[in-house]
Formats: sequence, C-alpha cells, structure tokens
Amino acid sequence: MSGSIWIKNAAVVTLDAARRVIDPGDVVIEDGRIVAVGPSGEIRPDNIDPGSETTEIIDARERILLPGLVNAHIHSYAGLLKGTVDRTCLDVFMLYVTAASAERRPRDAYLSAMIGCIEMLKTGTTGVLDHCPNRPLHKPELLDAEFQAYADSGMRAAVAPMFGDLPYLDTVPVEPGEMPDDLAEGLRGERLDRAAYFAAMRHVLGEWQGHEGRLGVLLGVDGVQRCSDDLLRETAAFAAEHGIGLHSHMLETKTQMAMAAARHKDGFTGYLAELGLLGEKSSLAHFVWASDRDIEIVREAGATVVHAPASNLFTGAGIAPVQKLRRAGIPVAVSSDGVNTGNMLMLEKTRLAAMLARATEPDYKNWFDAGDALEMATANGARALGYGGALGRIEPGQIADLALYDTRSLQLQPRIDPMRQLCFYESGYAVDTVLVGGEVMVRDGRLTQVDEDTLLGEANEAAQRLLRDNAGSIDLAERRIPHIHAMAQRIIADPCGVHRFADGI
Repeated sequence: MSGSIWIKNAAVVTLDAARRVIDPGDVVIEDGRIVAVGPSGEIRPDNIDPGSETTEIIDARERILLPGLVNAHIHSYAGLLKGTVDRTCLDVFMLYVTAASAERRPRDAYLSAMIGCIEMLKTGTTGVLDHCPNRPLHKPELLDAEFQAYADSGMRAAVAPMFGDLPYLDTVPVEPGEMPDDLAEGLRGERLDRAAYFAAMRHVLGEWQGHEGRLGVLLGVDGVQRCSDDLLRETAAFAAEHGIGLHSHMLETKTQMAMAAARHKDGFTGYLAELGLLGEKSSLAHFVWASDRDIEIVREAGATVVHAPASNLFTGAGIAPVQKLRRAGIPVAVSSDGVNTGNMLMLEKTRLAAMLARATEPDYKNWFDAGDALEMATANGARALGYGGALGRIEPGQIADLALYDTRSLQLQPRIDPMRQLCFYESGYAVDTVLVGGEVMVRDGRLTQVDEDTLLGEANEAAQRLLRDNAGSIDLAERRIPHIHAMAQRIIADPCGVHRFADGI
C-alpha cells in the first residue's frame, strides 16, 4: 500500500526487548511498516507532510496502542456452530462437529470464516492461523471462499487446510466390541483421497499465497494419529518442494498419547522430526499430553507450540505444561481454537494462559508476567504464521498491525499500568481502531471493509439451515457417543506416567 499514517499522543506498549511503554508516544507508518517510534513532540519524520491527502493523522489521546494480537489456531468452519456443544470430551466432540459441518456450500465456508474475522478484528486481533477442515474432502471452491473472506475483511491470515486420510475408528484407541457393528459402519474402512488433498494445496498456493501481502498457505494435516504413513511422507515431500511450513494438532488428549508409542519409538513428535516435518516453520496446537522427551524434541527442532487454554478446558483435555515449555526455550503462542468452544477474545485467552500457568507453579518468582503473556499473543503468534521477527512489536521496520484501545472504558480506569491492565483486565471491547499492514480495518469500532450487519444476518440463516440439513447425521453421531465416551473414560483411568488433569484438588 502507499501513503502514511501518523499516530500521535498514544500510550505506546511497544513489547520491544526493553518492554518500553512510551506515554505519550507517536508512531509513524509508511507503506505498511513502522518507520519511527518515540515520545510525542520528538518525532519529526522528514517524509511526512501533515497537510497531504496521502497522510492520515490519528489523534490517539486517551488511547493505548498495542501490536495486533495473533490467534494462532482456529477452525473457521466453527463460525456457524456457536453454541452447539457442551460438556463433551474431544473424541465425542469430533463425532458431533463432523456430522454438523458436513457438505457445506462455498457461501457457508465464506460466512463461517467471516464470523471469526468480524469478532477478532473488532477486539484487536489482526492475524490468524486457520486450521480449516472441509468434510469429507477439500474442494477448491470451498477453500477459495475461505481465503476470499480473509481477503475481503482485510485480516492477515495463514490458512492451513486440515486433512487426515484415516477413518475415525482408526484414529482413536477403540477396542473390539466397544462400538457395535451397525454404529461403526461409516467410521472405518476406506481411506480418504490423498491426491485430492495435494491437488487442493497446489490450487491455493497458486491462487492465494502472498495475496496482497497478507495471506499465506501452510500444510495442515490434522494430527499424526489421523494420518497414514504415506500421507505424512507425501506431506514432507510437498513441504520440501514448496518451502512451506506445517501446522498440526499434537497430543491434545490422553487418548492421542495412548496411540503415540505404537507409531514411533519417540512418539508422534519423534516421527514428525524423523520425516523432517518439525522445524522453525512448524507449529503444534495444544501439546497438552507432551512428555519430557516430546518437549526436548520440539525444542531441538525449533518449532512453535500453540496454547489453547480455554478450548483445552472446554473439552476437558487437560492443562498444558506451559511453564515447562517456556523453561525449555520453546516459543509458545496463544489461540482461541474454534468458536464452538467459546469466544475469540484473545486478551481473555492470554489472561487465562497466564493464570493457568500460575496454578501449576507454586513459586511466584517463576511466573511469567503481563509482558511475557502479551508477547505470546503477538510476536510468538506471528512466528507461527511465518512472520517471525517482522511482526508483533512496535519498533521501526515492523509490519504495522496495530490496535488502539480507548482508556475511557471501565476496565482501563483508573489507568495505572497499560501493559498489565490490557493483559489482566481488558477483553477487547475497548478497541476502537485497528490497522493491518498500515491500513485502517476498524474505525470507531466498525469494520471498514465489510457490511458486518448484513453478513451476520445471513450467517444466522445459514447456521439454522445447516443444522436442519444435517439432522440425520447428528442423530447418528449422538447414538455413537456413549461408546466413544466409554473408550475415553477407560483411557483416562489408565496411569501413563504423564498427568495433566486437576483432579487431585
């Protein structure tokens, strides 16, 4: 983009190496990047003409300026499934959502993604990693619709089309007889088409990679337990051929951990490392049931772990060992996961991440603070998206993804410490201006690129139609649920040397 923006008189939470808060401070943006940061009155940019039509002056008095938040793991399909599940473990959850989201139309895919864009942008999130499934198979028209939603909203997005080729009953530790044959029909048998997945990946790479400098493509295989050896080997070859990264679920539940040892002597992480699929371009979502050896492997590979604290609690997956990960030097990002496990308010997720970690560490001197938590939700999230070192701080040279928070909101009054108050008090409702790549995407609390009211009305109609259309599949899933629940409880009761539940309280 061209043009300049001069943000004046803000409380600038830089999240730089010194964790400076410049209050009041000015930030100058040219061609989508920050070119100057400093105390108000001391910034004198040579190339800025305040009277020019190509220069916008934003008076940010009574505002806090923060780098845009990054939601490093969502599933955009869930946008039309808000409020459809409750009190269910992940293995049961998967039965339901697979049924409820089947055979979507391209417009459904567009609306689902846009639901997330609206909520995230309006609450200060400028970047997202979408681990998007389209069941039963990815189709180019569905993926195009999802990418188009991100392009239309102006959001920065890395899209990782999610895929696994194994049938459901091959991906969970079900024993013979735990699922009656009549209910098992359709959950085991023929594998999904790997060739169709890689054809879809080639399509989106050609059409969307680098679109307007904001969109990117990652490989998004679902999780090792859901992928054949052939699929993972082809994924490694595809990643090497195209130079793109990988995003995957990893050890989200105890049932997944129970299957890891049979796959490789060093479990799922060791297998991915052996295939060359773990590295600085890799990110792993959840990582709740990681052993010390898993942590060591990920640290050595230089991969990022994406923590989804609210989602892990919602599905009863457990509490991720974030303190251990940080001590090991592993970059940890933050996410909301799909919106069918709760809202997408990233400051709430960041606050929860900080507080949960304190519940696992009795010595308060070892807790991470507000600045550390916000760095997880900004710079570390940017790393997962593929922008490591270029995004997530307010300093010269950084991409200008930024959000202004109105300090007149109740949560920010009285204003004492902007960094602590954003992390521990604010949820995102005080956001009034959002920039992505130096372009204003939210002004006075409203999106500038899309008609959000019309889209939300259309999304309500689409959500009701999908539930009606999939009623038969949902009913079948509900009849299967007791058997998967029994399996999950059997695995949870089995000691395994790793414990991530709070059931000792």
